[in-house]
Amino acid sequence: MKKIFFIIFLIIIILLIPKFQLYAYNFTINGNIIDNQSSQPFNKQYVYIHDRFGIIGEKTVYTDENGFYSVTFNLSDIHSNVFIIQTYGFCENFWIPYIKEVSSIDGIVNVDFAICHNPIGLQQTFFIDGFVKDLTTLLPFENHKVTITENYKPNQQKVLYTDNNGYYSAMFTLPPLYNVDFVIETDGNCNSQWITYSDTTRNINGTYSKNFSICHNPLWFNFDFWIEGYVFDESSNTPMQQHEVFIISKSPQLTINKIFTDNTGYYSKKFTISELDTNIFEIKTFSYCDNEWTFYKDSVRGFEGTFQKDFYICPYNQADIICKVLFDYEVDTSSNSVSFYEISLDDITSRYWTLGDGYFSSNQYFTYTYQNSGVYNVCLNITTDDNCLNSYCQNINVGRTYNFSGNIFAGENLVPEGKALLYRYLENKFKLTDFTDIVSGSFAFDSVFEGSYSVYAVPFFDYDFIYFPKYFPTYLSSALNWQNENAIYVNHNILNQNISLEKYSDVYYGNGTISGEIFYDISSGNDLNNFEINVLLYNEENNAIAFSTLDSDRKFIFKNLPFGEYKVYPENAEKNTFPIYVTLNSDNKNIENVNFTVYDNFIDTKVNISDEVSETNKIRIFPNPFENEIFIKSTVLYSQIEIYNLTGTKIFSRKVSENQSEINLNCLLSGIYLIVIKNNNTIIYTQKIIKY
Repeated sequence: MKKIFFIIFLIIIILLIPKFQLYAYNFTINGNIIDNQSSQPFNKQYVYIHDRFGIIGEKTVYTDENGFYSVTFNLSDIHSNVFIIQTYGFCENFWIPYIKEVSSIDGIVNVDFAICHNPIGLQQTFFIDGFVKDLTTLLPFENHKVTITENYKPNQQKVLYTDNNGYYSAMFTLPPLYNVDFVIETDGNCNSQWITYSDTTRNINGTYSKNFSICHNPLWFNFDFWIEGYVFDESSNTPMQQHEVFIISKSPQLTINKIFTDNTGYYSKKFTISELDTNIFEIKTFSYCDNEWTFYKDSVRGFEGTFQKDFYICPYNQADIICKVLFDYEVDTSSNSVSFYEISLDDITSRYWTLGDGYFSSNQYFTYTYQNSGVYNVCLNITTDDNCLNSYCQNINVGRTYNFSGNIFAGENLVPEGKALLYRYLENKFKLTDFTDIVSGSFAFDSVFEGSYSVYAVPFFDYDFIYFPKYFPTYLSSALNWQNENAIYVNHNILNQNISLEKYSDVYYGNGTISGEIFYDISSGNDLNNFEINVLLYNEENNAIAFSTLDSDRKFIFKNLPFGEYKVYPENAEKNTFPIYVTLNSDNKNIENVNFTVYDNFIDTKVNISDEVSETNKIRIFPNPFENEIFIKSTVLYSQIEIYNLTGTKIFSRKVSENQSEINLNCLLSGIYLIVIKNNNTIIYTQKIIKY
């Protein structure tokens, strides 16, 4: 009897077990993530979900543009579990985890988050770079194609070509905690078969280097490669006769081939190429429609056979192309060589190129090598057969470029906004080459040529708000003035080149005000952006204590100053500055019209400190320029003479008791100086002096 009951019990258990195993359900967790202050949704916010017992595993999702996320698990009842949903917020310089728990059910559980998240300066700058070399010889492949695809999406793909060293590089800027998979691919032709070489990485805040050693072009023979096609009128499909087509061969050396279509609109060009070369060809033609030039182009890698490319171009009227001209160019980044070629549909009898560095040419197309990398303004001036004159100019970038990025700190905090100015040091002077916004503490320049550079960080603060310490616009090596700046040499990608703003911590307050305006000398053609000039204020100890940006009218002001002596100094890395020295006291507590004029190479004083003093002031300093001595004669009393160099450093001081003085300055080097004359610690006169 017991055996019978036991057998019946086993049969029941066996019948029930499949029911447990077959019973499954879908469990979905979704929700929205918003800002706890503004209620705005967070796009691409990281959400991490895992089960407490580790049975199911983990999943990572990101919110969409509406702040919504969703993830579904397929569970059985034996997998009933507790799930943990986690996200993060960056609040007041700290990461804060937000965690919630839910129990799995057959259905949907909504889990929303309202978080404090201010990700200042947390943009991830991610680089992918590497070299492509021959598997056997280890020689680099130049102009070899490399593709980088984000999240396996072809529409988010970057196409790169290696330089003469086989090097490639790409920069990506991503939101914080935003994980992206990248696929890096290149191809090799091995035994007449194309092989794809690939690698996959997830972004990091830094650089991922992937080198490829590939089997490519192992067959040492030459073959014929043809490029041919037709050029048609796109509206009528009629052939375009005697129309120019350019075929540019980019390797093994850059060559430009100009050919014309025949009476059927046909063009062709034969190339004999080696499988050992990475041969990239670009085919271009053009037209002049609706008062503008239109380019049509395609590119191909050379192979044994024929590549056909037909162009359908907009038609042009003969009257519209009279005296019209432009030019195009190809840059060889390995040698700073540029191949120029003229484009025109009219009959040109003479041409004159200016190449932006003092050199010129009269050829129709030619190759020129620049001594330095950089940006050059190139102009083509032409004369047609009916004596019409015209010109076309454009800026060209010469040389390989690099990425240059970093963060701007005010103390331990990132500067919320401002401007970063990139200066290149060339021929013993700085020249502004680019500028960009400081966004959440970060700056980035992505087309920096090889050379010496500095970055000038200009913070944007609320200047009407009294705060300490005071932070100043600062150069890369922590200098306030360009004369003290040390440029760094850029010949590779530079990441995380941070700048810490200089500061003045002592608290001060008073009733004095100094204000002025920046003027521009019309004849010099100067018209700078307002953020290119920042006005620094120095105290008697020559310490910078405040700065002011220029408003829309190019005016500046310093408020709440205690009485004392001050130096007002406009800073611009391209120019020398002659500062203005002023004295605030009970009689002069609001000093206005502390004005400056910007010229080609310097910023000069244009001051009217005290009308009462200046009207009666009769001070003469001579000779100027001088060799060793200067003489001072005055009809008003003065008690002290001071001389400053262009950095604002006091290099000479003398007390006097007469209205005329002779000063021997034989010890000074040749240059420009500022002489300041005071009476009872009040500045009554300033003037530039030049020692030759």
